[in-house]
Amino acid sequence: MSWEGSDPPRDEDWTSGGHEKFEVPVSVVPAVSEGSECPTCKRRVPHKRKPTSPQTKTFSFRVPIDDVETFEELLAAAAATQGLSDKPHHKYWTVLHGLVLLLQESSSGAKS
Repeated sequence: MSWEGSDPPRDEDWTSGGHEKFEVPVSVVPAVSEGSECPTCKRRVPHKRKPTSPQTKTFSFRVPIDDVETFEELLAAAAATQGLSDKPHHKYWTVLHGLVLLLQESSSGAKS
């Protein structure tokens, strides 16, 4: 086998297992603890599901790009005001409370 234009790989560049010349170099990914941010992709690593956790389904909607920061701030402020910030699924509970208030307001306005 010829290594034209470069030096051949060193033995320590290859993984072990008996077929070193056929294996590729391996990089070790550091372990990231649950709930913290991955240094590579910057996403939060989720916690493992507890047996007592309810079954959930992801529900999402689009927010105009110019309103994202304001919407996130409003959602956080509303959750804090209602004491929902520390509750599991706090975004769901905050939106649910807001929807219930909207429905109560519209039904009481219709009766007038």
